[in-house]
Amino acid sequence: RYRLMVTKEGEYQIPTVQVTQDDVSATSAPGRFAVKEAPTTPEMAIELEIPKESVWVGQTIPLNVDVYLQRDIGDLTVVVPLFDEFPIHPVSTTNASQEFTLTTVHGDINLPVVQDRVRKGNQEYTRVRLMGETTLTKAGNIDVPPSKILAQMVVGQQRGMLGFSRNQYQLFQAKDTQKTLDVRPLPLKDKPESFSGAVGKSFSMKVTANKTVVAVGEPIPLELEIRGKGNLDGIRLPDFEELGLDERIFETPSQAPLGIDNDEGGKVFSFSVRLKSADIREIPVLDFGYFDPQKGMYQHAYTQPVALSVSGSNVVSADQVVSNGKQTTSVTLDSTRDNSLSVSRFNLS
Repeated sequence: RYRLMVTKEGEYQIPTVQVTQDDVSATSAPGRFAVKEAPTTPEMAIELEIPKESVWVGQTIPLNVDVYLQRDIGDLTVVVPLFDEFPIHPVSTTNASQEFTLTTVHGDINLPVVQDRVRKGNQEYTRVRLMGETTLTKAGNIDVPPSKILAQMVVGQQRGMLGFSRNQYQLFQAKDTQKTLDVRPLPLKDKPESFSGAVGKSFSMKVTANKTVVAVGEPIPLELEIRGKGNLDGIRLPDFEELGLDERIFETPSQAPLGIDNDEGGKVFSFSVRLKSADIREIPVLDFGYFDPQKGMYQHAYTQPVALSVSGSNVVSADQVVSNGKQTTSVTLDSTRDNSLSVSRFNLS
């Protein structure tokens, strides 16, 4: 079962389709169909609501589809060509009374629907708003083809074979106007080293350590939570060095961790670091750069430092180890919190 969306009037041909199973084949006959424009009516209208001002690559913008109706309709079809350009996601809202399924090249999406009464021009309509949003992934002036609705509308009544009257329907359409979406590339000027592609506003970052009394070389599990008003789905951490973890002081993972959504609407990154020196007394302030599209400039989110209590390595030198009055092997030991000793490395001399 296939569904075609035809965008131009004309004659169309369906080619033959061949199906083969083992050494048996079957071929369908070709088919033809004609397409013509449905008539328009002032009793319904459609409008794709997009930002009128310039927006930025990586910015998440609302894309509301408003359908205006003056009477009941049947078999409503909504076509939004822009939704084939960018993947659309439903907006989280508590005001939606139902959902509307809209077909795009990326698959079917269920958009929340809110309904109210409004005036458009000199007419009063029932407005059905389909609420979606998208994150822009390319820059330039994007031509937005007109959105369209098609619906069956009652044009009269006719009597059936038994004498009962029934509604007579006809297909009508309404079109939006051509629009342009201006998407600007992110500026190179003043871009912080800790910027990893996050676009939005009011970002914040918090770091917590699983333990704060540690020894040199011992893993310190950290959890880094990022929140903000923007698309967190594809958000990633900057390189650990740009984040603020000096590689001369901290041993960090070879691969960046993946973020996991939490119940508070944030993204949590879990990883461990190891200290290379006993002189360190804290996990330093960490820096996360992001671009604020409303201000048109880069911003920073910072963490608070986390105090550490660090015990270092106790080195037993060769001249301090005597066996039968002679020097023997020198061993380097790490002292842990429970005063037990564990060998971290040894050098034979």
